[in-house]
Amino acid sequence: MSVLERLRAIGLHKSSHARPMRKWRKIARRLRSEVLDTARRVGMRAQGSSLIPVALRPALVRLLGRKIGKHVILHHNCHLGPNLTIGHGSLINTQCLIETNAPVLIGSRVHLGMRVLIATSIHDMSDPACRSGLHSALPVVIGDGAWIGGGATIMPGVTIGAGAVIGAASVVVRDVPPDTVWAGNPARFIRSLAEPASGVSDRPAA
Repeated sequence: MSVLERLRAIGLHKSSHARPMRKWRKIARRLRSEVLDTARRVGMRAQGSSLIPVALRPALVRLLGRKIGKHVILHHNCHLGPNLTIGHGSLINTQCLIETNAPVLIGSRVHLGMRVLIATSIHDMSDPACRSGLHSALPVVIGDGAWIGGGATIMPGVTIGAGAVIGAASVVVRDVPPDTVWAGNPARFIRSLAEPASGVSDRPAA
């Protein structure tokens, strides 16, 4: 009996193992994909959990693929979409929802109050049979040092300039220049922060 015949007889010839090996590699790839998907889902739930210490939450969010700067504070019960960048020293307060079907860029030293909503999704409204039509998305940018008051909503495509302040519960539908105060629904210009306050409260954002 030849060597090849002997190998085949005991099941060690490569041809006898090629198909099982391909099968196991396919199974391994599928398992890896399922494990990673499960880890992402668990991580998404854990990132907002009050059981995760504030000091550990930025590291967890980084592991999930978000770009988070140094000394960032992320409070619990927040939903942070995957296409998100947050600069150094920013604070995201509790129950914020940041939807990222388009990129969201939050600068450094930005403060988001409780329950802030940042939306990027829009729909085509031209069809009367379905006003929530074809989906698309627009990016949102919040400049360095901005302060977004609790309960405010930032709509798709909006850029908020550096040092701007948005009043609590405002709905921002257009770009906000740097160093200005805006409030209302829809948000409107209140005053420039480069000018004296002249009796206007310095706590519009809460």
